[in-house]
Amino acid sequence: MKKQILILLLIPLFSFAQNKKDAELSSNLLLKGIDLHDTGKYYESISSLIQANEMRPLDDENYTNKLMLATYYLGKSKFGLNDFKGAITEFNKIINSNEDFFTVGKDEAIIERAKIKFYISDYYGVIYDIKSFFENYFPSKPSKYDNDRASEAYTLIGHAKAKIGDHNSAIKDYSISIDLNPRNGEAYFLRFYSYFFLESRSEACDDLRTAIELDYRPTVIIDGVRKIVSENDFDKLLTYCKD
Repeated sequence: MKKQILILLLIPLFSFAQNKKDAELSSNLLLKGIDLHDTGKYYESISSLIQANEMRPLDDENYTNKLMLATYYLGKSKFGLNDFKGAITEFNKIINSNEDFFTVGKDEAIIERAKIKFYISDYYGVIYDIKSFFENYFPSKPSKYDNDRASEAYTLIGHAKAKIGDHNSAIKDYSISIDLNPRNGEAYFLRFYSYFFLESRSEACDDLRTAIELDYRPTVIIDGVRKIVSENDFDKLLTYCKD
C-alpha cells in the first residue's frame, strides 16, 4: 500500500468534518501511526493509531473507513511485536465486516493474516486463506499491482505446501508466481529448494542462479528475530551446483 495513495484517500475523509481541528489531528495521528509502523516503531505506532480512532465521533459517515485503515496497521504493528493473536484479531475485523472500505481491502487483510499463519506454522490455514483470496477477492481484470500481489500470494501458498511436503504442487504455485512477476527472487529461491528435495538438480541450480542474479537473499529466524542469511552461508548453497 503506497503512502502517497493513503494520503490522497485521507483528504476526502476529513474535508467535511464538523470539527476541522479534531479532523486534522485525527488525520495526522493516523499518518503518524503508519509512518511509525514503517520505521519499525510498533509500540508507538499502536499508540498513535488508537489515539486517531478515539478522535473521531462514531456517527461520522467516514469513521468506519478511517477506523479500518487504522485497524489494518494495528494488525501489522502487532504482528511486528509477535502478538500473533492480537494481529489476527485486527485483520479479522476487516475480513469479517459486512462492508467494503476504500481505504483498505479485505484482500490485503487476508494476505496479511495468511502471513501470520505461516509464521506460526499453520500451513493449512495459509492454504485456506490464499484460496479464499483468489476465490472471493481477486479482481477479474487485474492490474499490474493486482498481479504483483497475486505473485506474492502464489509464493506464500507454494511455501506452505512445501512445508507440508507437497513439493510438486508447490513448484506449480511458484511457477505461476514467476509468470506473474519474473523478478520475484523469493519464488525462484523457494522453487530451488523444492526441486532440490525432489532431486531435480538441473532445475534447482537454474533457479538458484536466477535468484542470485535478482540479488535475492533469503532470511532465517534466529531467536525470534528475522535475519538475512550471510553471503558465506549463501555461497555454500552454490557448492551444490558445482560440477
